[in-house]
Amino acid sequence: MITGDDILIEYVRRIKNALKKYPVKDQPSNVIYYLEKFLFHKIWSLNEQNVSNDIMKDFKSSDLRKKLKIRYVEMKSRRESVKALDKTIEQKALLNKETMKQYIDRINRIRNDIVSALTST
Repeated sequence: MITGDDILIEYVRRIKNALKKYPVKDQPSNVIYYLEKFLFHKIWSLNEQNVSNDIMKDFKSSDLRKKLKIRYVEMKSRRESVKALDKTIEQKALLNKETMKQYIDRINRIRNDIVSALTST
């Protein structure tokens, strides 16, 4: 399944590649404006709370290509964290499913024991 994060990661990857071919200084000012607006969007501030001050200073003083790279790495890292969390949740669900199956089996054994005891007398 393709997520919004996957699309955004691909978008940023393509922008990074385009900026390798066509330097930032050759870009129209409106392109630079919207890239900067994206890079400093308020959604990033939630993630930046967990980042050291040195990294944030480095980010803010970096050129546009480096900022894009930092955001790209950040998005990929977040995606990997989400995948790991999903896997953990899936494993717990399987464990709970097995536990539920064991519970149902135990209830069935008890029921069978009760039925056997009632029918044998």
